[in-house]
Amino acid sequence: MKAIVHDPSELHAIAKRVLENPGQAVALVTLVRKTGSSYRQPGARMLVLRDGSTLGTISGGCLEQDLADLARGMQESGQRFAEHTIDTRPIFGCQGTITLWIECVEPEDPDWMACIQGILQSVEQRQPITLVTGGSDGQPGATRLLDQVRHPGHDEGVGFRQSLGLRKRIVLVGAHTDVSAVVNLSKSLSWQCIQVVPGAQRRGWIATGDPAVQVLHVEADSLLKHLQPDSATAVVIMTHHLGRDISYARAVLNAGFAYVGMLGSARRRAELFDHLMDLGDASLVLAADQLHCPIGLDIGSETREQIALSMIAEVQASFAKRNGGRLRDACQPIHP
Repeated sequence: MKAIVHDPSELHAIAKRVLENPGQAVALVTLVRKTGSSYRQPGARMLVLRDGSTLGTISGGCLEQDLADLARGMQESGQRFAEHTIDTRPIFGCQGTITLWIECVEPEDPDWMACIQGILQSVEQRQPITLVTGGSDGQPGATRLLDQVRHPGHDEGVGFRQSLGLRKRIVLVGAHTDVSAVVNLSKSLSWQCIQVVPGAQRRGWIATGDPAVQVLHVEADSLLKHLQPDSATAVVIMTHHLGRDISYARAVLNAGFAYVGMLGSARRRAELFDHLMDLGDASLVLAADQLHCPIGLDIGSETREQIALSMIAEVQASFAKRNGGRLRDACQPIHP
């Protein structure tokens, strides 16, 4: 069975919170096993701070407070590690059991801080990493980066492994106000946002006003010098100008991005095809068949926010390699 690669956004947020609260003892709760159905899957994590506040989720909200109380009780008693199994069938709607690994960590633990800093650095530099939780050979152990685990050969007996993929990234080409709606939804998913402003649109450019959004003032022919394509990056072209749309589409099609979409009608997509056919570039014509235009899922969007929702839903489906259909019509489990 193919190994599951997890989204790093939850652990990225946890790492930032730990570093924002230096000197504070914390507990980390990790869902390591499950049977039957569960709201979250193995790899879900929740941070518990000393004051009882939490970040991240293990369930839909029905278990978090009890787990936070359990973790705080462990901190007060000096207990470092515990494995805790919950049968959700008698009380909750999920038909299964989940097993959690709870670890209490002191801020002066150098291995823990090295792990947290490694997570933050790897996610922000968009590098994949693997974490190990629960020690080896059945012995208690804290969460560590795989290369920090002192275990010969890193064999399969080493705790619960979690591979984190690249941080999701969305590149928005355009400078009109509809970019902001897409940025807001992307940020809620902890995606990295990059706005590309074509030269012709700089005069009327309306900045999002968000310092977290990276802005590139580059033309289509030099875009790939500033942006490395990868399997976790989506490009959405929304310049509202056919010529600019075509130039940026030519630059990114066939480059290796996970998703390329273009705002516009089926007629605009046909015009792009006609232009590429006239150029005689067979590889671009074939790549254009993968272009998402009209962009988004069919949810009856009217407002900017609804259109942004439609776009983001399709991008997420592409990242996850799903078709974006109704779950009730699926012939396979929600989670593999």
